[in-house]
Amino acid sequence: MMFDKNIEISKNAQFITIKDFEKFEKDYLKQNYTNNDTKYIFKITTLENLEKFHKMELLNFNSRHVSIECSKQIYLMLNTSKLINQSIVKSVDIRNMNIILNLYVVEEISESILENNTKMLKRIEFLTEDLKVHSKNYEILYQANSILKEFNKTDKKYKNVKTRINKLNDLVNK
Repeated sequence: MMFDKNIEISKNAQFITIKDFEKFEKDYLKQNYTNNDTKYIFKITTLENLEKFHKMELLNFNSRHVSIECSKQIYLMLNTSKLINQSIVKSVDIRNMNIILNLYVVEEISESILENNTKMLKRIEFLTEDLKVHSKNYEILYQANSILKEFNKTDKKYKNVKTRINKLNDLVNK
């Protein structure tokens, strides 16, 4: 898997909450919200919604930020193998017995991310109180992205200073 700089959600992101899967128009969203400025929040509250969620294959939006909010009972019926294989699990948040999975959907994932996703989702079985667990791989990617941004800033400054020194040397040598 290649490093995806869009793993972080942008600061001016738009959040689209989907509660009613009857009125949901997947094709409209796919056409009109295709950048990193959108996060889809799927609130699955009934077994009927869960079934519709599975049928619509909503996790086929590659390079998208997705949040799935559900009860522990609904979570146990989710197709977690699909979640594990099609996304990077960024964090798991448990609040008042509701589970919030924050994912970043990708086309393909590496073996290490697959293992990490499995570990992250297995922890849910043991968690009972309000808690938030962040993915190790997501944190590493986040930190790597921050380091690269700082390196690029420093590199640009270095090149700017070097150019100025070269210009000064040219002026002195004339």
